[in-house]
Amino acid sequence: MDEQTGQEKTKMNFEPTRTCANPLPPSIRTIIFEESSMIGTDLYKEVINACPHNPQLIFLGDIQQLPPVFGPAILGFKLLSLPVVELTEVYRQALESPIISLAHRILSGNSIPATEFPNWKKPDQLTIHPWKKKVSPQDALNTAGQFFIAAEKNGVYDPEEDMILLPFNKSFGTEELNKIIANHLSKKRNADTYEVIAGFVTHYFSVGDKVLYEKEDAEIIRIETNPAYSGAKYLPHSPTLDYWGYDPVVRQAAADETDVDFSSYTPSNFILY
Repeated sequence: MDEQTGQEKTKMNFEPTRTCANPLPPSIRTIIFEESSMIGTDLYKEVINACPHNPQLIFLGDIQQLPPVFGPAILGFKLLSLPVVELTEVYRQALESPIISLAHRILSGNSIPATEFPNWKKPDQLTIHPWKKKVSPQDALNTAGQFFIAAEKNGVYDPEEDMILLPFNKSFGTEELNKIIANHLSKKRNADTYEVIAGFVTHYFSVGDKVLYEKEDAEIIRIETNPAYSGAKYLPHSPTLDYWGYDPVVRQAAADETDVDFSSYTPSNFILY
């Protein structure tokens, strides 16, 4: 039973059927781990516990790819302890793809001088936009944010279809860039922005925002008051409230010494649907 909503929900747990008490048959002599860069050490341990007969283990994968959802990748540890056969030439995907070629150039460790940038440009496939000078993470974030806002307005960037990849979450990272773009799209829809207090963290959401829910893509279709909330007061929802908690209308009212009536906004937060 969900304590906040009072509704029943189903919780799924992973319980392996094969364990040390119920091992895999000893006739299994070899186990091949495909995409082992995405296999966590915990899952690997579950397999080993079910194999007391000690079969041969082979690990296939690319350590440069995405890590497991939980825990470190077993491939990284096995690269240090087992004989390694490394593929150094691309066979499956043609190097005519400029993105694949650029990825291999970066992995090689050889720098790409600015004079080569025009050679890498492939219309509708790859364009390199270098910084004209070294900039701070904050300046880089703001510049990138305005770049994607302009691209969205010009129809070059479609948030519904295109994906932005960044190597970091903080500073010049995904969290702040997401807020910049989401704030722009919210204002474009003329949607109300809500201040949502979740424990010690405060978020800002609007109906129509794209979010992750239990690691699945989702869209907020409704925001309602949470009657169980009894914490601190929050800002009233408004189309002028931005995703950093700044509302120029409320700020201007305070500057004009106009009384802003918050009495109707009881200390209760919101439920997102």
